[in-house]
Order: sequence, then C-alpha cells, then structure tokens
Amino acid sequence: MEGERFDALTRTLARGRSRRAALTSLAGGVLAAAFARLGHGAAAAPSAAACKAKNKKCDKNTECCSKLCKGGKCRCRTLRAPCDESADCCQGRICLTSNGCNDGKRCRRQNGETCASKCDCATGIQCKGGKCCNPAGAPCLIFGQPQLCCPGLICGPISKKCAIPV
Repeated sequence: MEGERFDALTRTLARGRSRRAALTSLAGGVLAAAFARLGHGAAAAPSAAACKAKNKKCDKNTECCSKLCKGGKCRCRTLRAPCDESADCCQGRICLTSNGCNDGKRCRRQNGETCASKCDCATGIQCKGGKCCNPAGAPCLIFGQPQLCCPGLICGPISKKCAIPV
C-alpha cells in the first residue's frame, strides 16, 4: 500500500513539471522534514544550561550540574568523591579511575597538583614527592602543554616522553 501511495505522490508532483523540478521539490520536502524533526528533538532534549551551577538553590540532586544538592544548594564533588563524566568535580578535578585503587570513577587530581596518595591522582599519573606526576614513558608534552615528570625524570627532547636522564 505504501509503495502505491508513494507512486501516486510522485505522479502528482511530476504533472506539468520536468522530472528535475519534481525531484527538486521532493528533495526539498525531505530536507524540510528532516530539519523539522531535528529541531523538535533538540527542543525536547534537556540542555546542559538547564542544570544549576555550584551554590545555586536546589531541592534534588538532578537539578545540579554536579548531580549533588546538599543543604539546599548545588555543590561540586570533592576529591575522591564518586562521579561520572557529567558531574562537576571541585577545583578543576577530573572524573577518572586511578592506578590500582579499584574504587571506580572519582574526582581526581591532575598532573602537577599536590597529592597524598596514588588514589588522589588520575589514571596514568603517579603520586611522587607530594605531586601528581607522569611516570617514565608517559608523554611530557600534551597538546603543546608541558606535563610534570616524576622526580628523577626529564622530558626527552626528541621523544617528548618522561625518561631517566643519561
């Protein structure tokens, strides 16, 4: 039945027009329908701006960007607090697992930040000398930004990886 209706529609569109004009009208209709559908879907989806920032009033966790409403205000996730990619961690922390901690995704410190244990630092970063740092073999230049190599290591001038000096 659908095939017959489509054929009837194309015949109606083609009457008094060239095939090119009929196909252009049909293609325009398909594109218009696709854009209308996309616009409708985007309006129905919740936007990231709809969540509330830190210290804004809230009643429940789902209202906050951090997914944490405490004491009637949105709060950020503290160091080693459970998190997911959409939850805000405090002070630029990042939501990742850690080397050998088996505690799942948590707010962790990044390269160069102070640390007290290996579980404070993000995956691939170690806690040495009280700082989260990159171990031997890890990149020491990421997107043009220098990364701290662990004590006793240097950034290889050619390899751009943390290495033992020779």
